[in-house]
Amino acid sequence: MINLALKVDTKRKAATVVHKELLCHFSPFYLAALKDGFREATLDVIEVDVNEDVLQHFVGWLYTGQTPSTRSSDFRTTARPIVDLYVFAEWTGNLALRRSIMNTLVPVPRTYRVARLVSHGEVATAFEHLPEWSPLRKYMVDA
Repeated sequence: MINLALKVDTKRKAATVVHKELLCHFSPFYLAALKDGFREATLDVIEVDVNEDVLQHFVGWLYTGQTPSTRSSDFRTTARPIVDLYVFAEWTGNLALRRSIMNTLVPVPRTYRVARLVSHGEVATAFEHLPEWSPLRKYMVDA
């Protein structure tokens, strides 16, 4: 087991415990960090540079395989974490999570997508942090 803790120090320090083997199974980044002699392999805590929502969505997906729902009644509060979660998945090389997010987004009807998902801030985040060939970037442009 290993603790994932937020890198940014907040009033309420968020941390969660996950199984190291599960983390390594889905992410080449964590596999290298925890198994290849890096300093993180000797630590009980790994700091992650994401907000608390993304951390909780990631851990939820890690154990259930479910990504945040795009059909929630409070969709504006879940749209940003979906984009941030995708960026985190890209950064850690987590192909399974990226595919899961895209499979969650694609069935959303086009009119709902345009009105609800693609805000200027979310597009800016995707274009700033994702590679040009990213499926999420293409999806947002096509919306």
